[in-house]
Amino acid sequence: MLITKEDVLRELELLPVWKPRADVDVPQTLTQLPATAISNAQPVYQVAVSADQVWGFVWLAEAALSTDANLLFNNICLALNSGKTNTTLLEDAALFSPNICVIFGEVAAKSWLKTNEPLVNLRGKLHQANHLQVVATHSIDDLLITPTLKREVWQDLCFARNVLTPK
Repeated sequence: MLITKEDVLRELELLPVWKPRADVDVPQTLTQLPATAISNAQPVYQVAVSADQVWGFVWLAEAALSTDANLLFNNICLALNSGKTNTTLLEDAALFSPNICVIFGEVAAKSWLKTNEPLVNLRGKLHQANHLQVVATHSIDDLLITPTLKREVWQDLCFARNVLTPK
């Protein structure tokens, strides 16, 4: 039996929201900067912001994204129509002002939101932190290790998109 991409998306209940697209050249929208000068006293975050300042993405800058993680992040940006993103290291959250911020990973979410709550309790909720509307989700690396988490991340991203454009 031949299983198509559409069959997989239907099984994961990602259709019709997530539509398969024709093979396209994925632009390399994320340029990794070296995670240097990371202080033990204060976490340093890697951030990516869409050119229109609507979407912000945050993860801890402990290590640069791998090639696979970078490709997955670019695909997430394409799926959200967030356009080109610019990436930088961030120590001062006041310099970061997108309309909505998605935080990838439990450690980054706990640190950013200043809480000890586990990620399972942080997901699916809108948080306010550092003058931003924040949605927490799984880390990109976790998605590569456990692809079944992609469904939960997509739910979180759809939740964030609905915050931007309520029905």
